[in-house]
This record gives sequence, structure tokens and C-alpha cells, in this order.
Amino acid sequence: MGVGLEVLVISRDAAWVTRLGKVAERGGWPIEARGELPARGAGAFERVLVVLDRSLAGAVPARTVAALRELCPGASVALACAEREAGPNVVSEALTSGADETVLKSWSDDRLTARLSTLRDRALATDARVSADGGLSLDRRARRAYARSRAGWLALDVTAPGFELLWRLLEHEGRPVSRAELADALDAAFGREAGPETVSRRILALRRALAPWPGTVESARDGRYRLVSARRRSST
Repeated sequence: MGVGLEVLVISRDAAWVTRLGKVAERGGWPIEARGELPARGAGAFERVLVVLDRSLAGAVPARTVAALRELCPGASVALACAEREAGPNVVSEALTSGADETVLKSWSDDRLTARLSTLRDRALATDARVSADGGLSLDRRARRAYARSRAGWLALDVTAPGFELLWRLLEHEGRPVSRAELADALDAAFGREAGPETVSRRILALRRALAPWPGTVESARDGRYRLVSARRRSST
């Protein structure tokens, strides 16, 4: 199963960005690099790990980290420091800023890979959702969907794009979600524009994949979709 963009690197240090790209490639983590901090008020999008260059964190890193957490809820945040920035208080600064970890750019590739892997896995391990009826479970780390059966949990044949749509629908379970919002979810996950027709096709495929689960994806007014669990369906 393919995956969407997982790691966001914010840095103007071209050599560091290139190096992190190679580290991410080794780990199999799709990566996005930006030279500027995201604008305040930008819509939230899903990333598992954010690596922020300390030089862009400002005089009060806590404000920057807080803004990043609003942008990427649930993501691990690491501050990346050059040797000249790595003073005796660098670790305590990271903790007081709200970041999860400090990494040094001078570390070896193996050490960087190990530390970033731990941060990524920590975020993914706590990222799971279950439907209201308890019969549908999504595992963000593995990007797998499961339906409860008599024998336990049955893995559903949900594609990577289908998983992104299902994750967003389950986040708003019982409430209509617009095609535009679902298209944005695909866009954020895979870095390419998805139109309404793409969403419609993916929803049809997703309905088929969800067949073992008693719930479904319903069509609502104005081109919206709503994930409805068996419990909710029986109560309406």
C-alpha cells in the first residue's frame, strides 16, 4: 500500500534538506521541504513528523512549535540545530518549547535515522480511530482498515487514497463532509490535486471495500458524503 507525505522539513539549509531527503528515502518516508514557516491560519493537514530548523524557530520557539502543532495535529516535532546552536541548554529548550526532541545536524545518518524513526513511530502508534459501533478500526501507522468479524478483525482491501478519505470521514463520523474537503485530504496526503470526479470514484471503491462492515458511506446533499456506522443507521 502506498503512503502519503509523512515528514515536513522546514529549513533554508539546502545541504541539510538534501541530507534529510536521503535519510527519509532510506526509511521509506515520503517527505516535503519548505523554506518558510506555514502562514498562521493555514488549514490543518496531516503529517507524522515535523523537523524544524532552529534558525527558523524565532526568539520564542514555543510559539512556533505551538503553531506547527495546530497545523499538524498529532505529529512529532523535532528541532534541528547546527553545532553552533547546540549550547548546554539545547535539550531543555526543546522541552520547554513543546518540541518532542532535539537533533543535531552533525549526527551520523544512522543516528538521525534511528532518532527520527522513533519520533515517527511514536506519533503513528497513538494515531488510531474506531467507529461509533466499534466495528471499524483504522491504524494510521500501518494505513490499514479493519472490520470486526466473528473471528476477530478482518483486514479490508482499502487503497492508500481510500484510506485517506476514510480517515477524514471517520474523523467527522455521522456528519456530512464536502467533496472539496475530501479532495483537500487527498491533495495534502499525496501532493497532487484531486478533483471532484476523483473523489467520487474513490468513494465508490471505498464502499465496496467496506462491504464486510455493517456501516457505509452515504451520499448527502450538495455533493457531500457521510460515514454512518451500524449503530447510527439503526437509530435513524
